[in-house]
Amino acid sequence: MTAGAISQRVARAERDGLVVRRPGTTGRRTVLVCLTAEGHALIERSVDTVLGREARLVRGLSDEERTVLAGLLARLMADVRRRTER
Repeated sequence: MTAGAISQRVARAERDGLVVRRPGTTGRRTVLVCLTAEGHALIERSVDTVLGREARLVRGLSDEERTVLAGLLARLMADVRRRTER
């Protein structure tokens, strides 16, 4: 994702009242982006929705199968991180 794309998304979130931007302390071009109360509430609702969906997806797996799946996903994420770090 480009810096411009991120800036556009932050601007949209700011217009929607989800974040506020403040000048950074480490240079002229740095900006701090903070969640507003409304933004925080949206994140909380979203996380609850995602966690509920994930719980439903693995409902048919045994505890042992869930453990195996978690291990495989951890390996996959480690490999993706290794390959995408530059």
